[in-house]
Amino acid sequence: MPVRSMLLLISLITILCSWATADELDLGIKPQMDTKSYIKYRENLMNNARHYRKNINAILRDKVNTHQHLLAQAQALYNLSKMYADVFPEGSSLGDTRAMEEIWQNPAGFQARLDKHTQDTAELLQAIESGDNALAKKALSKVGKSCTGCHTLYRSKD
Repeated sequence: MPVRSMLLLISLITILCSWATADELDLGIKPQMDTKSYIKYRENLMNNARHYRKNINAILRDKVNTHQHLLAQAQALYNLSKMYADVFPEGSSLGDTRAMEEIWQNPAGFQARLDKHTQDTAELLQAIESGDNALAKKALSKVGKSCTGCHTLYRSKD
């Protein structure tokens, strides 16, 4: 095989191998965001939080006799609150979502609301750990208000 053909073949193999491994290397090449999946994922997180709040409310109001689940439910709600900031990346407002553009236009304001919510869920967790149901009920109410406050500013009604 002539030298020129050999060099061309080696160059072609090198290019093909670099394409195959580009996503394994940190070359700054990012795959295009799957906006629909981000939207569904964050909807699922929010729905889970709503269910945890409802379960905690039912336990605190003695509608169900599952007080042994109370701490785990509160811990799960707190853990979810720490995930919210990760599920609103730039560009994830496109598609079938009720998330308003204000989230990305005012990221500091949005983050402040998320931080407040995380603090409120931490206080709920502490109240439940203390065994004071009256304090836990007040803390749960505060969590609900922080949810509503954020949704009022950053989620459309439609």
